[in-house]
Amino acid sequence: MVDTDFSKGNPMFWQKNSQTQSTAQVDEPPDFLLEAEQILARPDMLSMAAGIEPTPRPLRLMLSAVDGTEFDSAINSLFALLHGPNGRYRKIAAFAFGQFGFNPEPLTEILRDRCAADPAPDVQRALSAALMALQAASGPSEASQLARRRQMWSFYRGR
Repeated sequence: MVDTDFSKGNPMFWQKNSQTQSTAQVDEPPDFLLEAEQILARPDMLSMAAGIEPTPRPLRLMLSAVDGTEFDSAINSLFALLHGPNGRYRKIAAFAFGQFGFNPEPLTEILRDRCAADPAPDVQRALSAALMALQAASGPSEASQLARRRQMWSFYRGR
């Protein structure tokens, strides 16, 4: 066995060598559309029992589809996730709506209603952050998705 600070029982090894990411990388908000896509690709049993069905294709592809039916199916899948039994999934769906930037009035009205009705304070905060980002959104462009994610994350975390 090679002698290292750790193998000698030195706990400082982890403090010295585990800080490989800068604080900017650690504080970067997650890609909520990707997280929602992963959940919707293989919903858990509780979600499926609540009516959340797996998406036939990756969510991002469905949202960028020329076919209006596929786009509507993707939005409906996100709505199902937003109304599901899992609070973490509801929060991710709220952030995904804000990140995508699609903000017709009926959608924002549904998100406002959901914000008032959701029992979880963290989901309510996520919905508020998404609504704030949607209010400032100019469209579902890739370039501004990162900016909306950062804006929502900052608002959600109270900065």
